[in-house]
Amino acid sequence: MPEAQLLAWSGESGRALSLYDQALAADPDNVAALRGKAEILNWKGRHEEARNLLLRAQKISPQDEATTVELARADFGLHRYREARLEFLQVGTPGPETRDLQTGISQALGTFAEVGYGLRRNRRNFDYDQLGALASTRVGPSNRLGILYLPTLFRSQQPDFNSNYSGLMLDSQPSERVTTHIEFDGEQYFGAPAQAEGTFDLRYRVRPSLQLEAQFQRQIVDVPRYLCAANKWVVSFRGRSAQIWGW
Repeated sequence: MPEAQLLAWSGESGRALSLYDQALAADPDNVAALRGKAEILNWKGRHEEARNLLLRAQKISPQDEATTVELARADFGLHRYREARLEFLQVGTPGPETRDLQTGISQALGTFAEVGYGLRRNRRNFDYDQLGALASTRVGPSNRLGILYLPTLFRSQQPDFNSNYSGLMLDSQPSERVTTHIEFDGEQYFGAPAQAEGTFDLRYRVRPSLQLEAQFQRQIVDVPRYLCAANKWVVSFRGRSAQIWGW
């Protein structure tokens, strides 16, 4: 199905899906059409539909490694990380295009750490050097705990105007439709009031093209002699351009 593939790669996914549907109407066991349609559905986040098509293709051609890789991609999108890993083990030599997927599966299943460095140079007062370290691990079958530390050295006229940022994050997925994100973080500038913030984020996938998100934030600034707090809440609909927010 080279024409459908070319349309999909050029952003014409609707026309590509139409060609795949025509091919499947003529031959429901067309493995290339089943896999090609599933690949587009994976791109669109419709992983459950893609998985069903790929299971059909796998029954017809169990040795097809391209189908197995795409099935692992669907399972990863559905947060079925163990299934995705087992499917990857069936592939002899995965290509370089699957490297991000393999890394994602490994990180989702285990404990990992990331270290980074960033800088800004624009010949002004607020250039900076920034280090970053993140440690993340699974907690139970559907939770992930992360710890972040981000010190920043500003190259400003005030040599002590540097900051230390740290955060604690907990991501959970109680069901295939519901995910939550809880984050507590704080930032301390030398010689300035400390700031702390707590965030709770709830997302509900109504259907593949529509997601409801509700978020609540509370920010606390430690000013000498008193504490100052601000609340913020946000409700948004992903896939439909609508957002409600307030303080």
